[in-house]
Amino acid sequence: MARVRFDDAVETVFVAGALAWGAACWRWGSPVFGGLAGGSLLLALQRLPYGRGLWLLGGAALAAFATRCMDRASWAPSHRRAVMVLGVIGVAATYAAVNVYSLDEHLVEGLGRLRTPRGPWPPAQVALSAVGTAVIPILLLGWGLASRRAIALDAGIVTLALSLVTLRHYVHVGPLWTVLTASGAALVALALILERALRRARGGEIRGFTADPLFSDEQRQRAFQIIPVVATLTPGAAPGQKDFAGGSGRFGGGGASEKF
Repeated sequence: MARVRFDDAVETVFVAGALAWGAACWRWGSPVFGGLAGGSLLLALQRLPYGRGLWLLGGAALAAFATRCMDRASWAPSHRRAVMVLGVIGVAATYAAVNVYSLDEHLVEGLGRLRTPRGPWPPAQVALSAVGTAVIPILLLGWGLASRRAIALDAGIVTLALSLVTLRHYVHVGPLWTVLTASGAALVALALILERALRRARGGEIRGFTADPLFSDEQRQRAFQIIPVVATLTPGAAPGQKDFAGGSGRFGGGGASEKF
């Protein structure tokens, strides 16, 4: 019987998992299956040579695919949510491949084969990685503002926080808890300022942005739409129906009688 090496077995499992979870996601439209398919695909790519570059290309491809398909009216809402999960995984993989701290610490390479070389990186690659660490959050925030996508804005905020933590690792500007506290306070203050500006704007909106909360859960929105319809179908009293009024009567037997 042929013996299979451990590395080959792991790669086979990842590839089979990506295909199986992808087929299940296509069939049932589950975001969980979509996330498992995307994660298995990235882990399979990482096992190959130049895994970091494949993560960069694969993550960018997943993000581009999600951007193109998440608004297709012909797809079911569950499929669109699964595609959105794939987009988030793609953005995370792209940022992990570009982040300069991940590059220095060989975090992505740690998921690959044990024989992957871990020598020093060329200075030009480190410089490009540092630029990408700063640029990706700005691109995500700009994309979110231009497309009015909350998921892109959330991804931009998260990657911006990670980039600030990365900057703190290389440039000591103070204790980490101080940097995180100041960054969080600045974000809260910015959110309050933006909400106040939107509330005071004409019509309560600026370039399509509003401070009013919107429904993001379609099932909850449909439930609230059904409530007034059900209320109108509640049966009322029949026309001419009078209230019940009991009268008096008598009963008796065996020589005894009583009145009520």
